[in-house]
Amino acid sequence: MLIFVNTECLTRLADAEDAQGGLPGFEAVLQAWPQLRVVLADERRHWTTIDRLRAPFSAPLHGRILGTTPIYGALAQSRPGREDEILDWLRQADAEDADWLAVDDRADEFHAHAHRLLACRRFGAAEAAELHGRLHRRSLRREAVVRVLPPPPRRTLPLGA
Repeated sequence: MLIFVNTECLTRLADAEDAQGGLPGFEAVLQAWPQLRVVLADERRHWTTIDRLRAPFSAPLHGRILGTTPIYGALAQSRPGREDEILDWLRQADAEDADWLAVDDRADEFHAHAHRLLACRRFGAAEAAELHGRLHRRSLRREAVVRVLPPPPRRTLPLGA
């Protein structure tokens, strides 16, 4: 499972009473779901390095950050919306069938995949709970699908093989 995240949502100042928000709140979600991998969908990718974008995250999570959405050169006709950036990343990674969610403040740039968006200007405790809930529902759906699938046929080898 992939999470495309605009880090601006994580670094905006949290309310003083919202200790579960911001980057620490997002990292708590990542720690609870070790199979999640992160792709950074952030405008800063155009002028800084992946190492600098990873730096605010705790060191144990650096390896789970796969990279950034594509960087479009100066010759690009126009800047694609965030949803298109994500779809481009999935195509380039040959991961079009991957399950994914996005945490972003650009809700107006999601259309066909708006159901995969957790829209937020600031990632707080409510957003962390919503993300946990969505991940839990997705994992239950996957488990249900696996339970419904028939077991593979047993292969028997002829004697003497």
